Amino acid sequence: MPPLRQEPPHRRRRCAVAEEAVAFLHLDVGRHPNDRRLAALIGELSMHSDTFRTLWAAHPVQDKTHGTKHICHPVVGELELGYETLLLPGDLDQCLVVYTAPAGSPSEDRLRLLASWQASDPPAPQTSAPRPGTNRRPRPTRPGPTR
Repeated sequence: MPPLRQEPPHRRRRCAVAEEAVAFLHLDVGRHPNDRRLAALIGELSMHSDTFRTLWAAHPVQDKTHGTKHICHPVVGELELGYETLLLPGDLDQCLVVYTAPAGSPSEDRLRLLASWQASDPPAPQTSAPRPGTNRRPRPTRPGPTR
């Protein structure tokens, strides 16, 4: 008997992400049943994607409140980040998603590397005082090439 082949981890993650997205989309349709643009999106996805049609027909409904995201960053590589979704009271259409890397993990090291690159960028140019008669400061300008 030949050994069973397992799907590679990135394919399993992609399938899980698609299932989560469709389940959340079902939840959003329930919140906004008369949204024509949402209906048009679902119609277009249904016409062009067998995978979407299959997932949509299963009718999963689920909010995305917490979990793990896998991100393949072009410079530092694989990041595995936990996330929490914080809903704003009285407005289910607005949320704040907080991502964290486990302490001491390779993902934490990679995020620190990215942060150090940002920290080493030159500071933004200083702006002058507000223009007379306004409360607005002029936009900062980047120094041009020296001649």
